[in-house]
Amino acid sequence: MENGKKLHERLHYAENSCIEFLQRKKRADNTTGYTGVYRTQCGTYMASITLNKIRHYLGTYPSLQEAVKARQEGVEKYHKPFLEKYTK
Repeated sequence: MENGKKLHERLHYAENSCIEFLQRKKRADNTTGYTGVYRTQCGTYMASITLNKIRHYLGTYPSLQEAVKARQEGVEKYHKPFLEKYTK
């Protein structure tokens, strides 16, 4: 419990988003190798991105490469302007 409080105190929040979480590497349980890209049960790939507690659906694609491209475009559209505004 104490470690969680210390971690929370070191994080920086703006508009309900954690700056450090937007800049983090992929999660340990990620199976595609790309943040925000998930394989669906029917074998396609879904891309999404979250900002300000809102998940933006970026589409479902037949290939991993297409989903990764959509996710990268989402980062440019959503995360990059936000991070430029709050980091220096």
